[in-house]
Amino acid sequence: MKAILLVTLLLTSFTKAALSSEILKDFDSLGGNSDLYKKAKALSPELRTQVIQNRVVNRRMRLEIAPTFTTYWGGNPYISSKSAGMELAFHITPRWSVDLAYSFAFQNNLTDEGLYFVARAEQNNTSDVPDVDAPKGSILGFLTYYPFYGKLNMFDNIVHFDIYTSLGAGTTELATGNQATVGANFGMGIWWSQHLSTRFGYRFQNYEAQPKTGPQDINMSSAFLSMGYLL
Repeated sequence: MKAILLVTLLLTSFTKAALSSEILKDFDSLGGNSDLYKKAKALSPELRTQVIQNRVVNRRMRLEIAPTFTTYWGGNPYISSKSAGMELAFHITPRWSVDLAYSFAFQNNLTDEGLYFVARAEQNNTSDVPDVDAPKGSILGFLTYYPFYGKLNMFDNIVHFDIYTSLGAGTTELATGNQATVGANFGMGIWWSQHLSTRFGYRFQNYEAQPKTGPQDINMSSAFLSMGYLL
C-alpha cells in the first residue's frame, strides 16, 4: 500500500513538473499569453518569468526629444571641441525615424600640438601660430534605421535596446561662415520606459574649413550621449 502511494505521489509530481515546463515552453514560443502565464505561475510560484519577446515601448508616430552632449576628435589637429545641443527624433515605425540634430560648441581649445606651436612662436617672436577655422555649431538632418534590437537584464529588470545607423546632411557654422556637411551615426538607444531613453554612439562629419592657408577637408569624429523623453 505504501509503495502504491509513493508511486502515485512521484507520478503526480512528475506530471505537475512536466506540465509546468510544457506551459512555460508554450508561453516562451508564443511571446506572451496571459492565460498560459497564469497557469505557469500557479504550477510553479517560485519561478520568476518575464515577457521579453516583443517590443514593450511603442515607437510608432512618436516624437523623442533629447538633450545631447558631444565630444570631438580628428579634423584639425590643433583644436579640440565639445558641444551641447538638442536632437529631435520622429519615430515613424520601430525600425525607421527621421532626426534633426542641433549643436553649439561651448569649448574650442588648442590641443597639445597647437599649444606647442603657440609657445614656439612666442619664444621666437614670430606669428607662426596654428591656423584654425573653429566650428561654432551645426544643424544636421538624418534618416535612421534600427536593424537590430534586444533586451538586457539590468538588476532583475528587463530593458530594451536598439542598434541603429543613420545617414544625413546639413550645415556646420565655422568662424569663417557656414559649410555644407555630410554625416553618419552608429549608436545604441536604450528604452527605459514608455517615455525615457538614453542614446550613445559615434558620429562622423565631413565639411570643408576655410583657414587662411586655404580650404581644408575636415573629417571629424565624435562620441555623443543623450537623455531623451518620448512624447
